[in-house]
Amino acid sequence: MRLENKKTLLLRHIITLLHCYIVTFFITSCAVISSPTGGERDTAPPKILAENPVNKTINFKAKEIDIAFDEFIQLQNPQNIIITPDINPKPVFTSNRKSLNIKFKTALDTNTTYSIFFGNELKDYNEGNPTENYTYVFSTGDYIDSISVKGNIQNYSDKLPQNTFVILYKDLNDSLFTTKRPNYISRVQSDGSFQLNNLKQGQYQMFVLSDNNNNYYYDLPTELIGFLDQPIQIDSNINNIVLPLFLPDEPNLRIVEKDKSVKNGLFNITWNNTLSPKTDQVEIKTESNEIKAIPFADEKSMRIYFTNLKSDTGNIQFFVKHNGKIIDSVFTKITQQKLPTPFFDTIQYKNIKILQSNPVFLVSDFISVSNIDTSKIYITDTSENKIPFTVLQDEDLKTYQLKGNFSPQAYTIFILDSCIQDLAGNFNAAQKISLLVDEDKKGGNLLINIKLDTIYPDLIFLFKDNQGKILKKEILSNSQAFKINIGLIQAGEYKVEIIRDDNQNEIWNSGSFSTKTLPEKIYKHATSILIKENWDSEETIQPDFNQTKKTEISKPNSEKENELMKNLQDAPNQNFQNRNR
Repeated sequence: MRLENKKTLLLRHIITLLHCYIVTFFITSCAVISSPTGGERDTAPPKILAENPVNKTINFKAKEIDIAFDEFIQLQNPQNIIITPDINPKPVFTSNRKSLNIKFKTALDTNTTYSIFFGNELKDYNEGNPTENYTYVFSTGDYIDSISVKGNIQNYSDKLPQNTFVILYKDLNDSLFTTKRPNYISRVQSDGSFQLNNLKQGQYQMFVLSDNNNNYYYDLPTELIGFLDQPIQIDSNINNIVLPLFLPDEPNLRIVEKDKSVKNGLFNITWNNTLSPKTDQVEIKTESNEIKAIPFADEKSMRIYFTNLKSDTGNIQFFVKHNGKIIDSVFTKITQQKLPTPFFDTIQYKNIKILQSNPVFLVSDFISVSNIDTSKIYITDTSENKIPFTVLQDEDLKTYQLKGNFSPQAYTIFILDSCIQDLAGNFNAAQKISLLVDEDKKGGNLLINIKLDTIYPDLIFLFKDNQGKILKKEILSNSQAFKINIGLIQAGEYKVEIIRDDNQNEIWNSGSFSTKTLPEKIYKHATSILIKENWDSEETIQPDFNQTKKTEISKPNSEKENELMKNLQDAPNQNFQNRNR
């Protein structure tokens, strides 16, 4: 064979092999299974196809439960699954592809209805869509308990913690709440509602708990709690139970946070409880028993002012006394920088707005007893003309009123440095505040009438703006009727709260589990008070401190069981009268 023919045949063979490789590559590439690149995201939760034994089985004798789903599942946080009554030790939960197995490790009680509440822990494998609030119920007796208790949480904290439960104990011993898991438990929903199902008739202790360590009983001082002050008899469905939720007061005052050093004669302390201006006397003393500081309380904080600290460096030890008893000693260093500091909050007082007839109120962060150098404070209008005014200091030694003959326009308040001196000898830093003055007709006068069902020893009246800032506080005593003149205020919406000050210490007190006391009751007016421009308003408020105690009881499985809580507060009675100016 000629050499050229051999070369030609070889080339043809190579081309044929390449062609086969290419075809094979495309075929195998097309056969590779891959995730789709488009389409809608799967949002459907896993569906239950079968339960063995079936849900709501009676005369239950099985050692385990099998549940089949329509897709692969994952079981997250099995420790969060709630079983009522509690089973100890807990069953073993095992998920495998499209099934869930529950295996009991101990014998179950006879003639008992059990409920296994999964919450949102059962999810599909790929997208994590939960099978929400799935519950498996069975009974070892010949019937399933059907009584339910519904209600809402009255929350005294800023937010409702996610891990909050309502729990029931059959045993009426109070100490079980701090040592044992409950007989029945149900998670509180985000809107504060709760429902306990499949309960057996009987008398119970009822509690609410924000459980920080997932052990289902109260054992941490940071856990919020609540309870009914009497055992509850459950013979039929109960609707609209109201449980308070609060952080308990501690029996003894203690320091929970403090500065690292005495800086420029100042030292800040944070307490575990709110200080009462009537019943809490705090003293700061050195070893020589000479008073070196004047405490200033603001809710749970205190600023201590040390006077006559001469050394630039060094240490100091002082003792903290509460109502005559030493509760702590502090040993700390002293630093002296003497840098001027703004005495008024630079954010809050950057821009302020008042009505023409009202004074400017400035509240300092520091206490001062020295005379104010008024030559270092001045107010100018838009033409940079200085406006005459007077400065008055209130009895609290931190609030200043600036009164002037203002007209509706913009002004600037200049506070030069070193015009105010605090108790420790520190001077203020310079500040500039923008002031906008509106005509009086941009606001309205408000008179509030308080009508009570009985005479209470003390009430605390709070008038707040729509952001919750307290604008007026009054102590009301020994009458069933009060008139509170709020005066001229900006048009807008305002809120009223009234605290039943049972211990007459002029602050709101939380409850205590050790003494079985509940928080002092707070009446919050149902609707905001509306102030319109150039109108006088008179509002009548009739507080009902007992409205949260009402409950509605119905027969098991009745239609009333699903009714919502009715609004127990009276609609506001608001009258407006036009004011001609």
